[in-house]
Amino acid sequence: MDRSSVEGKAELVLDFEDRHTVFDTLILCRFYRDMIGWDDLPVIIRGLTGVEMDKAGLQKLSARIADTIRQYNLREGMVRADDTLPQRLLHEPLQPSGEALTEAELRHMVADYYAKRRWGEST
Repeated sequence: MDRSSVEGKAELVLDFEDRHTVFDTLILCRFYRDMIGWDDLPVIIRGLTGVEMDKAGLQKLSARIADTIRQYNLREGMVRADDTLPQRLLHEPLQPSGEALTEAELRHMVADYYAKRRWGEST
């Protein structure tokens, strides 16, 4: 994936988040989460719990966990406008090449993420 492109980042983040949510839920060691992929997780879960669940089932479960966390944050006063980065990261180059993330790019990625999570303006 082109690191300078904003396209496709939401899918990448969702996949990453969903898999790591499964790890955190099972209290698996974080040092191994980049070495254990989606294909391995159903085998581990079946071995630990006896529960049969495929990747799609795990992703659905992870999405429910993300939705629950989001609802909690909304209840506590967090709003969509809080899903941002510090201004410094939007105005100072992050790379020696001078590349920087713009506010428009960030807004695009947040909107894409919300759409993929099926969250509306108020969720």
